[in-house]
Amino acid sequence: MKVKPKENYKLLGTSIVLNKDKTYNAVIATNQPNYKEKGLIFVDDVLLNANEYIVNCNCCNSSFDILIEGDHLCGDCYNYIYNGSCKGFK
Repeated sequence: MKVKPKENYKLLGTSIVLNKDKTYNAVIATNQPNYKEKGLIFVDDVLLNANEYIVNCNCCNSSFDILIEGDHLCGDCYNYIYNGSCKGFK
C-alpha cells in the first residue's frame, strides 16, 4: 500500500528519512502485537501507527487518515489494504 507520513521522521543511527511531502510503500506490521487495532505499518524500517500516516489507496484513489479495523473503508479498499488486492487494483 502507499502512504504519506503526516510528519517528517528520521530513524536515529541510520540515514533513513521519511519526508511528509512524499509517498512511500508500506508493509503492514503483522509481527507487532495488536497491529490491526493500532494500524501499525513499516515504512523503510520505520514503525508508524495509524495516527502518523495517511493511506493512499491505489484501488479507488481515496485517502484515509486513520486505518483501524477497516473503519471508513469501502469493501475494495479494505481488501486492498488488508489482503493486498481488490478488483480495482492494478
